[in-house]
Amino acid sequence: MNRFNTPGRLIALASAFLTSTLAISAQTPAQNSVLPLQKALTLHASFDKGFDADFAIGDKRLFTCFRPGNQSEAKPGLNANGKTHRIPSGGVAGGALKFTARDSKWIFFPGEKNVDFSSADWSGTVSVWLRLDPEEDLDPGFTDPIQITPRKWNDAAFFIDFDKDGDPRDFRLGAFADLKVWNAKNENVNDIPEDKRPLVKVAAPPFGRDKWTHVVFSWERFNSGKKDGGAEFYFDGKLRGEN
Repeated sequence: MNRFNTPGRLIALASAFLTSTLAISAQTPAQNSVLPLQKALTLHASFDKGFDADFAIGDKRLFTCFRPGNQSEAKPGLNANGKTHRIPSGGVAGGALKFTARDSKWIFFPGEKNVDFSSADWSGTVSVWLRLDPEEDLDPGFTDPIQITPRKWNDAAFFIDFDKDGDPRDFRLGAFADLKVWNAKNENVNDIPEDKRPLVKVAAPPFGRDKWTHVVFSWERFNSGKKDGGAEFYFDGKLRGEN
């Protein structure tokens, strides 16, 4: 249930929230005691001084995708018609991105090299800070702050999202292997019980307009050839779910 055949090529930021300091590491938290974080880091974007990443192994430029699925037509920079913009202060330690509409254009960092993919025994960590009231600040429908995938949300993808319904809305981590691995019968996802999907759900997540919440997800032992891979979901340093 944990086979990824291709590396992520898209690190997308798309939602209606404030985000500051996106970081991706090649190692899981448990490994950081052996390999210092600064050596494991592959991408860090604080948005303190601009849109591009402060540090990146690959392309550090932020891109705007005008048509989902057509990243080749994307342009460098933020071109969201004002629906997404950078604020110079008010972030965790400086600037931040502010998303004001769910239908804003998708923005992303290219995944090549920025996601340290391995075809064997793959592990990694993604860290992001969010500040919002999900019930008041989000439009109806699923809202994904982060998505990493070479294809689709349910085919070799990691994502975190707010469920489309609920008061409060659930916050979820998706760690979807190749579609043919986790859904070999190609069933409609709505016909698969939620506890059988590769999801980690957190009920009543601790978000608020008056505070920044630190969200981290990590994975390990993916592409091991065994069904022993795992994903963990943390809020403000506390484990809130795993799969």
